[in-house]
Amino acid sequence: MIDSVYVSNLLAMVGFMIMWLLLWHVSSPTSAPLASGNNTGEAGRSSKRRPHIAALNGMRLPGVLMVAAGHVGLSMDEHFGRPSWLFAYRALPTNFLMTWFFVLSGFVFAYSYDAGRLDDPAASKRFYAQRLARLFPAYYIALGWCWLVAPCSAADGKSCLLSYPASSIFMQSWLPVVLCDGGDITNYGNDPAWFVSDLLGFSFLSPWLCRSLPQMPGVRANVCFLIGILVLRSVPTILYGYYDLEVLDFFRWAPVRVWEYVAGIQLARLFEHFSTEPRAWPGWGWIFDACVVLVPFWVVYVLPSDPTYDRGYSWLACLLVFAAACAADSEDGMPRSGLLGRLFAIGPLVKGAEFSHAVYHMNTPIRLSMPVAFWYLQGWAWKLPAILAAFLVAAIFVTKLEHWVAHYVDHRLKGDACS
Repeated sequence: MIDSVYVSNLLAMVGFMIMWLLLWHVSSPTSAPLASGNNTGEAGRSSKRRPHIAALNGMRLPGVLMVAAGHVGLSMDEHFGRPSWLFAYRALPTNFLMTWFFVLSGFVFAYSYDAGRLDDPAASKRFYAQRLARLFPAYYIALGWCWLVAPCSAADGKSCLLSYPASSIFMQSWLPVVLCDGGDITNYGNDPAWFVSDLLGFSFLSPWLCRSLPQMPGVRANVCFLIGILVLRSVPTILYGYYDLEVLDFFRWAPVRVWEYVAGIQLARLFEHFSTEPRAWPGWGWIFDACVVLVPFWVVYVLPSDPTYDRGYSWLACLLVFAAACAADSEDGMPRSGLLGRLFAIGPLVKGAEFSHAVYHMNTPIRLSMPVAFWYLQGWAWKLPAILAAFLVAAIFVTKLEHWVAHYVDHRLKGDACS
């Protein structure tokens, strides 16, 4: 176990360098040709890029801003107790949204890359490089900022000293995160980054998952298999409730959350087996609307309230994603029916999806850097919009850097990156 601040900082720096060297390695030029658009396997599958599902993309930024608002509410708790009259943030669907993001990530991966599209080593290598380039800039800027404004001291305990080295290699939510002294390594540094710790591991497992998950014939078999996956997601939280297993943080622990990602992959396969005629049914857009409206009621009234439990979120998230996919036009991805789907599909929200990843990361260092005086209750009618706007402005600049890194990696893969 790490007992020294110096050793903790040194290991964090080493982890940072190792991960960037990994990106440098996987983005090295390859002799095999790289197809444009979606990569194809050896079977000669079409390289035409499938349309983005506009309603799902448009939900990303509002969803992340809701999560960030929940984090702001937690920061107020730290200063003033629980001002429920001001922040009904416990009614915000933050826990549901984290489940939804995992399901959506698995669905988007399989929707874009399943059916052998990453069997070719060059295509798989490109996927890994682009994934790292997408995640690294915002993640490490936020983590470094947190390290500057909230560094660990010996008095903070072993959990904090372990947090930054583990976070530097995206391992904070893959370890047994609750230590013997009761400390949780995911509660230090950029604590919401546990989600990306899980997601990066799932991304590296994704090609293997697509090869290993059985391909089920027909719609009924795929529905049954999806139900089995969702049941497996629920089992760990049931065990937690009955046996009070507090050794692991089940809310963040990757081996629990992976079932939501796998459910997303299977959901995409079910969508593929769904014939064109059922997808054309106009009711899908209204089912999507009903799911969105149901979420806040589900969050408030479905028990238990302990976030460790799944609470059926994975089931509702799957239905929401599937309804949006079926309601989307096969040519442009725009919803063909419903009201809320069309609202989320408007241009500014779809464009804002590219900033959502950076908003998620930057909200913590900005909150940690806020002066204590800011958190007084007076003036919160303007303070909350102002701080959310600050998250978004910071995310825009970080996303520009992210695009530059992705552009460089893409050119490096093709062998024409400038030194």
